[in-house]
Amino acid sequence: MSDNGMNPDQIERVFGTLGRIEQKLDSHLDAFNRHIEDDKRMGRAIYDLSQAQSKQRGFFAGLSTVGSLIGAGIGYLVERWITGSHS
Repeated sequence: MSDNGMNPDQIERVFGTLGRIEQKLDSHLDAFNRHIEDDKRMGRAIYDLSQAQSKQRGFFAGLSTVGSLIGAGIGYLVERWITGSHS
């Protein structure tokens, strides 16, 4: 036995266990860091999709406005043609 009350075999097992715990912690830290990077990429992709959707909504709103204006113009011309040009 040594001065701390443990024999060399027990000390070796303790240090072996501590080494395995350190390896597991390193592995978990690596996995955690990969998750952080994945979350950053996913957050950026979600932001990009939301921006694309906003642009698409704006495009369709503009297209709808142009379509309404064209329809109103055609309706005005048809009404003038029906009521005014044959009098």
